[in-house]
Amino acid sequence: MNKIEVVNDVITKKKLDGALKLVVDDGTEFMAVKQLKITVVKSTTLKIIYNGTKSSKLNMIIDVEPNQALRLEEIHVHDQIKIQYQYRILENAKVKVNRMTKCHQVRKWDIAYLNGEKAQFSLCESAIAYQEQDDHVLVYHNASHTKSFFCFRGVTLEHGSIQLSMAGIVENNMKQCKLEQDGEIIAVNDQVSDIQTNYVTEEEKTVKVSSHTALNQGVYDRSKIRQFLTDNIKFTKECQQVFEKELERLEVPYES
Repeated sequence: MNKIEVVNDVITKKKLDGALKLVVDDGTEFMAVKQLKITVVKSTTLKIIYNGTKSSKLNMIIDVEPNQALRLEEIHVHDQIKIQYQYRILENAKVKVNRMTKCHQVRKWDIAYLNGEKAQFSLCESAIAYQEQDDHVLVYHNASHTKSFFCFRGVTLEHGSIQLSMAGIVENNMKQCKLEQDGEIIAVNDQVSDIQTNYVTEEEKTVKVSSHTALNQGVYDRSKIRQFLTDNIKFTKECQQVFEKELERLEVPYES
């Protein structure tokens, strides 16, 4: 079992086996952003639980070696965080991310580089926003026969809003690639949210693109919101328990 617990931008607990290599870079006085570098040398599951009460910045770099698979499960319960992920995925390697965020202010970038044939990347996220949340997902298909999938379910409460941007780029001469984007937001308040989708490819004949978005606003009870969020992601036992605990604390104060 591989697990990391992060409070603000500091690793407070970790339990790692030989499937992963972790390097922590505390940054410099000119670029004071802590960086976690993870290399996957053997197929495994990694759980990361983030908690924070002060403004934090973090940069994550995840390298997956050929023929290996990473299942990444994440729980974010944070006041204010800026975080960037870079996934560098080699041939026949896979990354599958399941993530729940329950935050006030968050800016988040997920940038995936599919650098080898048959590389795959998928990210399923359920988000609860109490203030401004900016999410950016960008996938570069740098090799043929690559696949990417992104599914987002967000709920805005209190003063929350979500700005979601999804983009896929298929480099020249890369064939038989598949891109799927699926984003949906429920606004249980009067704040404005937005979803933007885009893809760039010159290989129209062999590249398959599927994109779905929806913005919904109205009165929803807690049980419907709970189902909306839980249908999107499936955690293993420990993270599922944390997820359920956070949903129990969910308050839906909006009234028509």
